Amino acid sequence: MTPEATLSSDQAPGEGPVSGPLWYATGCSVRGAAHRRKGRRNQDALAIWPTRGLPSRRRLIAVADGHGADPYVRSEMGALLACEVAEQAARAMVSHLDRLERHRNAVREFTRWLDEDLARFVVRRWNELVTADLRVDPLRGGQETGIQAARGGSEPPKAGDVRPGPGMSTSQAAPATGGASAPPVPLEEAIDVYGSTLIFALLTEYCCVFFQLGDGTLHVATESGEILAPLPAEPLNLGTDATSLVMPDAWRYVRIAVVPTEVLHPRLVLAATDGLATSFPEATGMTQFIDGVGQLASKTPSGELDERLETALTRYTSEGSGDDITVAVTWRSDQRIE
Repeated sequence: MTPEATLSSDQAPGEGPVSGPLWYATGCSVRGAAHRRKGRRNQDALAIWPTRGLPSRRRLIAVADGHGADPYVRSEMGALLACEVAEQAARAMVSHLDRLERHRNAVREFTRWLDEDLARFVVRRWNELVTADLRVDPLRGGQETGIQAARGGSEPPKAGDVRPGPGMSTSQAAPATGGASAPPVPLEEAIDVYGSTLIFALLTEYCCVFFQLGDGTLHVATESGEILAPLPAEPLNLGTDATSLVMPDAWRYVRIAVVPTEVLHPRLVLAATDGLATSFPEATGMTQFIDGVGQLASKTPSGELDERLETALTRYTSEGSGDDITVAVTWRSDQRIE
């Protein structure tokens, strides 16, 4: 965990910024071209809180990328649960911020909580939600080969039962493994097949919180026109390997930055799964994409922006990475809350 900046713990209520910009947000997720050819579903997920459509003084955007390899038969659910945890973390952070006007030492407590507890909170809650899902719908025997493959073995899992996800019919569901009468796989082993990354950003009138575990991209476009990466590079980015929520002691690999909003002056923040960056043959492609989204966001109705974003991402996966691509973006409104 690498916090790069914190709010001043000497700042008393009423002495810091109590007004702030309003933030709009939207997002889009498209199934990868390679996944369409293989009949696989989109294994990415995204979250926007509060709900998109209306501006908000505090805004969360989050994206998660379920592992695409065959053994991770429930990674789509793992990504959905990761985004759910991101929203829970945002609500917890906002609760801390709401105490700023009532307690002089609240800023110090808030930054200490981010530094010492946020990473553990996210990883612990994700494991708890995955465990709860497994208790409702246990992974059945025959999955052992898939788990071995997830941990470095070579055999893929064998197709068996079909497990529908939330809001999906049985015919739409991805194949799971094992039979309904087979014994359940132990929880500590079954959790592996939910593997997912997680990226989120929380924008508030006091500070901007950036969180990342695994690959993908997180960028900030500032009012001065700069495009910044607020977090250091992936610590274990070796080839196609990346850190993940499913790793032992995953919290140790979380990257966090907390930057005062009045110092950063963000105009737009964009989070994306790795299918976006790998679609661009040159690094300038990402910069051009962020600039383009910023220009569209400032002058395009939200419905049209969503359509154009989906069209662009569909083209990128077809002509580029072939992977699922998910983008969540938030940008400043000209209005302010005083």
